[in-house]
Amino acid sequence: MAYVYIAAAATVVLGGVLYLQHVGRAIAYVPPEALAASPKRFTDDEILETVRQLQAKPIDVRPCLGPRTGRRYIVVGGSGFVGQWMVLHLLARGEDALRIRILDLRAPSRKEFVSADGVAHRVEFIQTDITDPASVQAAFNAPWLEGATALQHGLTVFHAASLLRYIERAEFLLPPVTAINVRGTENVIAAARAAGATVLVYTSSGSVGVRAASLWVAPWQSKPANYFQQLDDRDLNFPTRHTDFFANYAVTKAQAEKLVKDANAQGGLHTASVRPSNGVYGSGGDSLADAYLYRETNPTWIEQIIQNSIYGENCSIAHLQAESALLSHPDKVGGNAYYITDPNPPIAYGDMYRVLSLLSGGRVTFPPVPAGFLLAFAHVIEFFHLLRARVMALGIHLPPIPGELVLLQPSTFALTTLHLVFDDSRARKSPEEGGIGYRAPFTTMQGLCWTALLHEERRKSGDTKREINTGMGGSHIAPRPARADTTTQIPLVAETAAA
Repeated sequence: MAYVYIAAAATVVLGGVLYLQHVGRAIAYVPPEALAASPKRFTDDEILETVRQLQAKPIDVRPCLGPRTGRRYIVVGGSGFVGQWMVLHLLARGEDALRIRILDLRAPSRKEFVSADGVAHRVEFIQTDITDPASVQAAFNAPWLEGATALQHGLTVFHAASLLRYIERAEFLLPPVTAINVRGTENVIAAARAAGATVLVYTSSGSVGVRAASLWVAPWQSKPANYFQQLDDRDLNFPTRHTDFFANYAVTKAQAEKLVKDANAQGGLHTASVRPSNGVYGSGGDSLADAYLYRETNPTWIEQIIQNSIYGENCSIAHLQAESALLSHPDKVGGNAYYITDPNPPIAYGDMYRVLSLLSGGRVTFPPVPAGFLLAFAHVIEFFHLLRARVMALGIHLPPIPGELVLLQPSTFALTTLHLVFDDSRARKSPEEGGIGYRAPFTTMQGLCWTALLHEERRKSGDTKREINTGMGGSHIAPRPARADTTTQIPLVAETAAA
């Protein structure tokens, strides 16, 4: 009789293994629509030629920044990856540092802000909790620094603060995300209007239009449903129910975007939203390419996945261009939301891996891991994460899931393991035509190569620290792990920097 039980158990185990292998094959499938959007892969020769061109003549972004306006600027979330770029780009086009103010929970960390000779060291920082209306109002109403030039040219607000908690999809975990991403946006809008701001540009997310897809395929299916998605600015295509979104993060970003839209043309304030495509990357603290370079060993299951990305400077520049469009054509641009991407077709993650591996001399690697088995493990991690949240609410303490392992949850798969093509043609239209005149100076190839070159400079100078965005609303400085430890860093392999 025991043999029967053993045989039955072995059959179940074998069936499970075979099924997970089938799921892995389905995830490895590349739809023809995705290949049509991105038919060409990067080559070593193209990468090396791009490096030679960048070293001979670095890209000058100033023609894309527009002229100096002389306005005052409040950058909410200005200590973040994209927010710091916004400040640097405002300074690069000639804005007065004393007329720029950063509101955030923590101060900027880049050397341009913290060094005495840094170009942004005179920019004011006010620690602000955007969930607290009084804190936001006080930060907006604080006197401008002594020495600021005349204040009659108007006020622009860039709102880039958010809680990037993309790992959770359970509705009972919405409150902390809603507090920052939705109520925080309400508070920023109210303070901006009270302070007399005439322009507000909101950093939304490309993920607001991504529909949730189950990667669990039936044995007779060869690919998941919704495995390929093409996204544009038509709101009629967007998810509506909570379960249609990939995670709580996207739910709250969509709600905040609606608040920004509804605030347009109210009390003299004109608004627009920018939707960065799925992966925002670049030097200065991203959680994608720069993080891969620091981590060095990056197990992956998404080498074949095709998606648009956007270089951090391109993302920042789009906000400045949106401001310009709102100032010149508020009737055409106000209340709109715009997808933005790098100025080239989407790439496969394997293209990114090739650039980073080649330019690191092979030090940065991307060993494959079985997707089906990892997806099953992600559900185990989610179960314990939800269990801990439930029992903690009852006053029972459970230790957190260690390290970055908490990031390996089904919602991570739901965003990174889909073929996503974003259409930013509307943003590229002129303001007269209802666009923001979006022009990006960096292609994805150039952005990745430049990121790798800057990282190599820092590595050779002994800078082994990086900014880590954990996806849980916290950032910290951590040393680059030793090679012996990096093989444990599986969860971040498919992490995006969705805005």
